[in-house]
Amino acid sequence: MRFQSRIEALHLLGLESGATDEQIKMVYHGLIKQYHPDENPDGEILRQFYDIRDAYEYLMTVKEQVFEIQEGNRMYRAPQIFGSKKDLEQASFSRKIREENAKKEKRRQQAIREKKKKLEQQAAERRRIEEENRKWKEKQEQEYKEAMDKINAIRTARAIEAILNYYKAEDD
Repeated sequence: MRFQSRIEALHLLGLESGATDEQIKMVYHGLIKQYHPDENPDGEILRQFYDIRDAYEYLMTVKEQVFEIQEGNRMYRAPQIFGSKKDLEQASFSRKIREENAKKEKRRQQAIREKKKKLEQQAAERRRIEEENRKWKEKQEQEYKEAMDKINAIRTARAIEAILNYYKAEDD
């Protein structure tokens, strides 16, 4: 089995990425005893035995390499446990994309808040104008009612005057 990174080999042995050489040796010896061909003649077990041996040899011969990636005026260093230089460049590119997307989302949310605020201001202005129109209409209706009451009072007074003139003319 070919390993592309230290983390793959450690994972096959059931270890975490920060495992020491002593831990690797201890786990390796336990697994070799468990999967040794003399103990297990099964073909699938034999394949696991060789995978474990290959992982151990990979871990003991290949020491961590450090990759450096220049990004703008920043320099990043990362061990091989995170993958190849190409993987790191891809991760860096992905991080840039995530950051750009986060900035875009932040700007979009800000635009939404500004639009919502503007709509709320427009709604408040519309309510204010509607309230002014309602008050003006009520005032107009009140003035109309008062004018009609005055007209009716004048009509009533003329009717009374006409009745009085009628009786006055009969009395004469």
